[in-house]
Amino acid sequence: MTTDLVCNCVEVAPDSELLARVIALGDRHKKTIGMLPHAAFREYASQGRVWAAVDPADDFLGYVLFRDTVHDVKVVHLVVDTQKQHGGVARWLIDQLAKKFRGSAALVLKCRTDYGLNDFWPRLGFQRIGDIPGRSNDGHLLTIWRRSNGHPD
Repeated sequence: MTTDLVCNCVEVAPDSELLARVIALGDRHKKTIGMLPHAAFREYASQGRVWAAVDPADDFLGYVLFRDTVHDVKVVHLVVDTQKQHGGVARWLIDQLAKKFRGSAALVLKCRTDYGLNDFWPRLGFQRIGDIPGRSNDGHLLTIWRRSNGHPD
């Protein structure tokens, strides 16, 4: 399922002003997405693995940070600006990944079970495939979510 959201998917360049905005948004949401060093953001960007959603007025809406493997695409961060949430931006970014990597078996991500997003991910086409202990000091559970790209496993 796709959305009719009108925006552009911009590959974020390292050391760009847009990357600075991505990092700032990530920093504002680090309690829920975890801490990622700024150098890691730049590394992902240098590999073309940070995409931003930008509306026609060049307003930055959110970003997805990912890594692609031989079999699937791992979503590391999916963050939408708080003021822009509930407008289809997250779905749109996930759909863009699925289109670009249509040869991959699936999109996969991990999310803390206690964050209250267990109803959100299925709306984006993800299915829960299990839980694993996280690396936090408290050992919070992470739910593994998978969105098939229509290929056999």
